Amino acid sequence: MGPACSAGYHRVPHAAPARPRLGSNATTVAGLLPLLLLEKSLQVQILIPLAASLAFGPVTATVAALFLVPAVYVILDDVGALGAL
Repeated sequence: MGPACSAGYHRVPHAAPARPRLGSNATTVAGLLPLLLLEKSLQVQILIPLAASLAFGPVTATVAALFLVPAVYVILDDVGALGAL
């Protein structure tokens, strides 16, 4: 077992900040969702791409930080590539 394993299960170092991250992303998306879905005026059409990037950029970063990066570490640990680090 490598350094990422402890007591028979993989410890994910990014699991601790999951609740605050998911909560802040949920409130961001919930706040911008009416702008994205309901507003159809010409003035708001200019802001929709900005609102989309503000809403879904942090969601993508959160998914990468909470799931993708730890999964890659576990895979590299299983392969043995982290032994040199």
